[in-house]
Amino acid sequence: MATMGIYLISFVFVAELVGKKWRTVAGNVLPIYWASGTMLLALFAYLIRDWRKLQIALSVPIAIAALYMPFLPESARWLLSQGEYSKAETILRRAAYVNKATIPQHLFEDKEDDEKYEDQRKYTAIDLFRTPNLRKKTINVMYNWFVVVMVFYGLSLSTADLGIDPYVAFMLNGLVEIPARIFSIFAMDRFGRRIMLCFVILFGGACCFLTVFINPGVYRVSVAMAGKFSITAAFGIVYVYSAELFPTPVRSAGMGLASMSGRLGSVISPLALVVSDIWEPFALVLFSGLSVTAGLLGLLLPETMGTSLPETLEEGENFGKKYKQLKKTNGKAQNLENNCNADEEENDAV
Repeated sequence: MATMGIYLISFVFVAELVGKKWRTVAGNVLPIYWASGTMLLALFAYLIRDWRKLQIALSVPIAIAALYMPFLPESARWLLSQGEYSKAETILRRAAYVNKATIPQHLFEDKEDDEKYEDQRKYTAIDLFRTPNLRKKTINVMYNWFVVVMVFYGLSLSTADLGIDPYVAFMLNGLVEIPARIFSIFAMDRFGRRIMLCFVILFGGACCFLTVFINPGVYRVSVAMAGKFSITAAFGIVYVYSAELFPTPVRSAGMGLASMSGRLGSVISPLALVVSDIWEPFALVLFSGLSVTAGLLGLLLPETMGTSLPETLEEGENFGKKYKQLKKTNGKAQNLENNCNADEEENDAV
């Protein structure tokens, strides 16, 4: 529980620390360390066969990491959302000094009386469901997390069924995540979040389905690793995508809610694998079927590539609406233009 909380908070912190130009990179470099830890876990488990000694060895890095936590600065975005302008300015000036950048002398004088920062009440995950557009996006994100995490851990836990040494298979599971994260960085900034999320989930589901018809061995490992590559890419995309969709006051709460949905998927994964003892293809058929629905539902989310993070709940609610309204307006304008052209042609004919 603590480890997942640490990772989730770290991801939100990274997303809020950088500007929109580097969100994709930062959001996918962080999981590369996760993948490296997975590979080291396989190595440690191979060398340390006693589980008690293994647990002690794995606890040492966490204890060391805890020592530098007090030296990390708070998220300036979060401080601004809480009205802590002086603290946010101190952090930003320190960053500007380190990066040899120049910033205005008085950063937030005009913000203190701004209407968008007047309401300083504490927000919770319930606020994500109070307005219709934000509610739809939240439920959609939760379902995508549920499916992606379930398939991700389902493929990870089923490594013993691939027909190769389980330690090697587990290490391959970590190794394939690194190129998947790198692929996500370039793909997300080239094709956008929404289209790539749909593509990688559907491709991962297709690989799961194909695995049903392949006997254990090298070919099955290859297809399974292709599926793991795709679902890992989906994992990276849905993390960044979710952080960009949720507004700052409830970003941590939204990510926690989405992650909770994902953990429900990770709980169901081993249960689905147990049912596979009765009907072998069950888990893979389930994973592939849910992947199709998640990929298609992801197309209903608004694109966030190149946009600024929503800083208030109002911005979070309106985000995605403007595009639809503009599309609707453009459609009406196009119809009006077509009607006018038709009238002109009719007048010319007369």
